[in-house]
Amino acid sequence: MLSPVDMQVYASSCLRRYCDANGCSHAAIDALLAHLDAIAVARSLPEWARQGALLELNGRGDPVPSGVESALPDGELPRFMALVETVVEVGIVDLYGARTDRPLAFLRNAIAVLEQGGIPLPPLTKVSGRSASG
Repeated sequence: MLSPVDMQVYASSCLRRYCDANGCSHAAIDALLAHLDAIAVARSLPEWARQGALLELNGRGDPVPSGVESALPDGELPRFMALVETVVEVGIVDLYGARTDRPLAFLRNAIAVLEQGGIPLPPLTKVSGRSASG
């Protein structure tokens, strides 16, 4: 079973895979991906979440940063933003309460976006470096 941190890192890899498959690149996307991956080494999850809220692209309902839309293929902005919001929720949905199955539900939504787009899923690994199956 994946830990919440493992789920967030995998969700980040799903967003990265989506961006690679669609040829979209932007500094705000890179910053968000780096932040999401940093959960693996965060000393304070509340501080990690606070730092994420300060990002230009943060997946929390703020306007799309200038240039991100033009980095995406035509018509992909709604799907991209839904994926960003889903991926961000994986890491923050249970941050201040009891553990629930909601991070897994958000992760499944992120996976579904890739599957619907015919994008191969990234390999599933644990942050510890061992495969999730072993």
